[in-house]
Amino acid sequence: MPKISIIVPVYNVEKFLNESMDSVKNQTLTDFECICVNDGSTDNSLEILKNYAKKDSRFKVISQENQGQGVARNKAIDLATGEYIVFLDPDDYIESNMLEVLYSTFLKTNAQVIQFDYITFDKRNHKKRLVTFSRQSKKGLGHKVKPNTFFSWRDFKSKKLLAEIPLAVWNKAYSTKFIKENNIKLAPNKHGEDHIFSLGAILLADKVFYLGEALYNYRQNAGSSGNRVSDDNFAIFDNIQYLKEFLQKHNLYNTLEDEFEEYARIVMGWHYTCIPKESTKRYIEQCLQSLSPAGKEKFLSKLMSKDKTFIEKIFSVKNWKQHGQKKKILTILGSEFVIKTSKDKQIGL
Repeated sequence: MPKISIIVPVYNVEKFLNESMDSVKNQTLTDFECICVNDGSTDNSLEILKNYAKKDSRFKVISQENQGQGVARNKAIDLATGEYIVFLDPDDYIESNMLEVLYSTFLKTNAQVIQFDYITFDKRNHKKRLVTFSRQSKKGLGHKVKPNTFFSWRDFKSKKLLAEIPLAVWNKAYSTKFIKENNIKLAPNKHGEDHIFSLGAILLADKVFYLGEALYNYRQNAGSSGNRVSDDNFAIFDNIQYLKEFLQKHNLYNTLEDEFEEYARIVMGWHYTCIPKESTKRYIEQCLQSLSPAGKEKFLSKLMSKDKTFIEKIFSVKNWKQHGQKKKILTILGSEFVIKTSKDKQIGL
């Protein structure tokens, strides 16, 4: 049994894949397995993976038709034999001591889930930024979690609890026994599939430990699936239903009903920005059918920018994203205009 299983879903990332796989190969903890699921890549990704597996038996490669990261990761979870599980996106990379630090922390704390920090980077402009859970929890959840301490979702009183808990799967590590015994899985689709897994792990774990170290490097990439304009974003409605059924199954829905409603509204707003223009009306109609009267009002208010402060309504410049395109919105005395740039020749609203 290897100490840690690293799960990597791979789809058309030949440009970044060697850097990602090298960061795994060069780990200071050598007792691991790396399960790479080729999700129907049409570029050279599969050949790159096969090359690593040929030279290093710790790398295991399986293939499937393109079904998305949720299905790919679930397949790898079923195959994982390590004591613990971590996830890696194939355009990111991990620190060389990541597995060693995590394994040591699991032994010291007996935690079921470890939350850790990460660094965002953009090699186009050489920008790096440290993202800490301590700062995230204070800003989004109203309770600052100190590094190297245990925490519980019950520590947070925010109505945005389910949306503000870090929803990515890759900034956490998990006990394989805990995940499999509780049958925690990702949603079987291509967008927002990690929400139910991350929330399920945090909500069901008795011992969650926050390790205040940056172990993961996240590439900011405009071409990533999270920024892609596609009707695949309609999958969020299935994801919301999966989460509701999960909460009901574990007798948490009555306790977290308000938080669930807020989560649904916020997530619908996130995905609205990547809905194709021709599908916008249908998407909004489906959102309104899914929300309570209060939720509908908040959702529409956000879309119409009615949540601006008095000063912002007089004069403000804000970033806005719609149909996958980033814009700057200039507000003057209640009137809104799209600021023209050399890259985006827009006309005023």
